[in-house]
Amino acid sequence: MESSTFHERVKRLKEVNEVIEKLDPAIREGAFSLLTGYITGQAHKVDGKHQPDAPPDEREGSEEQMKELFGNYPDGKPSDNAILIAAWLYSQYGAQPFKLDEMRQIADSVGLTIPASLDMTLKQAQRDGKMLFQHSGRSEFKPTVPGEIYFKKAYQVTKGTRKRPAEGSES
Repeated sequence: MESSTFHERVKRLKEVNEVIEKLDPAIREGAFSLLTGYITGQAHKVDGKHQPDAPPDEREGSEEQMKELFGNYPDGKPSDNAILIAAWLYSQYGAQPFKLDEMRQIADSVGLTIPASLDMTLKQAQRDGKMLFQHSGRSEFKPTVPGEIYFKKAYQVTKGTRKRPAEGSES
């Protein structure tokens, strides 16, 4: 790291510290996570990984959408929370398969309780007698067409068009 970069980050860190000191202790950690991107000059995703290639307005929009969606359905059953998270992923990535670990990370980051056996919950999830998900690989699921329709009706989300970040070493 160059000296100028270091000094800029230290300056920003001190600015953030001044703001966080004034906050309620219960929300300080979350606030710091939100401001980490400002400190480093790189975007930050909910799971804490850097996301340098997404445009700033797109990141901010998806964070706002996430807060709004999860804020509208705060106290569901664990199985309903899992479906809500799947609806969020659908609103971002469309019908692309998602991993159970990704759902767990989102649940942790937004404070939702989900079932311990998430795979069985998704395998058995039905509405109006139609399956909402299809198993598409090891610990991966994707929404079925009836599942997509359910997400649109129940959660008022639209099909996302973003591409998932490439995973380096997994295949």
